[in-house]
Amino acid sequence: MQNEVMSVELNSKSFLFRLSPTGTSEQWGLKYYDPDCGEYKLVSEDAQLNVEFDLGDIPGISDNARRALISKQQAVFIVEMEECTAGDWRFWQNGISLSSEQDAQDYNLTAEVQSSGKTLVLTIDNVLRNAALPGDMFETIDFRFVAVRLNNSAGQLNEIFYSQDPRVGVRRNKPG
Repeated sequence: MQNEVMSVELNSKSFLFRLSPTGTSEQWGLKYYDPDCGEYKLVSEDAQLNVEFDLGDIPGISDNARRALISKQQAVFIVEMEECTAGDWRFWQNGISLSSEQDAQDYNLTAEVQSSGKTLVLTIDNVLRNAALPGDMFETIDFRFVAVRLNNSAGQLNEIFYSQDPRVGVRRNKPG
């Protein structure tokens, strides 16, 4: 998957991922579910996951109705923590750490950890018109996954790790 564009049209769309964390600086093995073949595929290290929000042309609706529809469009990334032989891994706190300050005026990003830390749900919504960038540009949300490796041995401390990936790009298609 090399900078593939995932499209969100009228309402919401969910994307499934699996994550295999490591206790080193290696890539964490992020895989996305490809519904066309029914398998998980590795996301390359340099890939950016781009999400394009497109309401399309809906004739006869008011600006207020259009704004309401835009605010309800969302992309949901569901990331499962894979079972690892190198320890019991779980997402830590809210599961992500933003790499730099984000311009929250153009979109809303929420992260929620579920299933006792084994699942992370990232939701991107309310992508506004000023996120309608020219050409093939996407506004980048640069973040790291945050996970804890639980140590079950007495006297051992739990270890917290940060991934080196991923990047998610968002944009809204300009109406025609």
